[in-house]
Amino acid sequence: MKASDIPARFPIPFANGAVAPYIHQVPTLSQIGIVDGAASLTTGFPPLNFTPIGAGGVPPFGNDVNGILFQATSWARWQAAAGPVPWDSAFSTAAGGYPTGAIVASATTFGVYWRSSVDDNTTNPDTGGAGWTPFAPGQAPTFTRITAGSGNYNPQANAPSGFTCKRIRVRMCGGGASGGTSAAAGNNGTLTSFGAWTANPGIKGLIATISGAGGAAQAGGLGGTGGSNGTGSLINRLNGGSGADGPIILHNVGTLAAALTYGINAPGGINPFGGGPGKTPAPNTGAGSAGVGILAPTNGQQANLASGGGASEYVEFDMPVTAATIAYVIGTPGAAPSGGIAGAAGLILIEEIYE
Repeated sequence: MKASDIPARFPIPFANGAVAPYIHQVPTLSQIGIVDGAASLTTGFPPLNFTPIGAGGVPPFGNDVNGILFQATSWARWQAAAGPVPWDSAFSTAAGGYPTGAIVASATTFGVYWRSSVDDNTTNPDTGGAGWTPFAPGQAPTFTRITAGSGNYNPQANAPSGFTCKRIRVRMCGGGASGGTSAAAGNNGTLTSFGAWTANPGIKGLIATISGAGGAAQAGGLGGTGGSNGTGSLINRLNGGSGADGPIILHNVGTLAAALTYGINAPGGINPFGGGPGKTPAPNTGAGSAGVGILAPTNGQQANLASGGGASEYVEFDMPVTAATIAYVIGTPGAAPSGGIAGAAGLILIEEIYE
């Protein structure tokens, strides 16, 4: 079907202007033996309506035709107008209860809707009846940002009154490593965990060396990779960026040496949370810090300057809420080496989704 296939709506019900005796409410119970030839919701038009008049049959009553078409088109009109359908005790009893997934408006509070979670549901949702949950189409999600430490996350902590968090989407990264210096290597970050999910940390940048001619650039620290998956569905897992290699500089003029003291020699790595590259990474991005040269070579020496620290791994996943709390640990940054700069701590960002 296509959107253009939408049929004409009923602006008014069929037989809207009809009055008794030309229209009446068709009864639910059979009229056989009560009113010969009368229709009902139970039998529809009875067998007498299909029997020849000469053989004792009775023609259908026009007021039955008007009545049933009026009722059917009244509901078609209401639905076309997107009218709400409130919970109805009499209807629930007569129909044997509401089915799983049925959505009804509150009969007492405007704007409140309920969804049945069981079949044959005859309880009253407005009085706390079992088998009903609040239904909020378009209910805005809430967010929790965890930046340090460890503990137990409660998915329901931000839930609006009357609602329950059913799913969460989590984005997280481990701790970024620190870059090396001319005096010391950097330090690794530590992993971030959320339940069984982990995001691995960045790897440290190496110490710079100062020597005569020869040698190679100092390799930057590697980005985090290879974390583990837990319950739910993986959306994205990205390796952290590696720190930049420390460059090689040969000093032939003594005046150049002082200008290189404490310079940013090799930027740290980054991941999708950003945080770099640069000398000092932004907080809670899992980025690595820059390698920093703090000793200047003498004239004629070659310096393999300090390399940047690696960024942590980035992980994004979706999971159902099945527990009251979920354990977490935020990855710590690689500590600053002597004369250097620390990496960025990890982060857990949680989007709480309500059904």
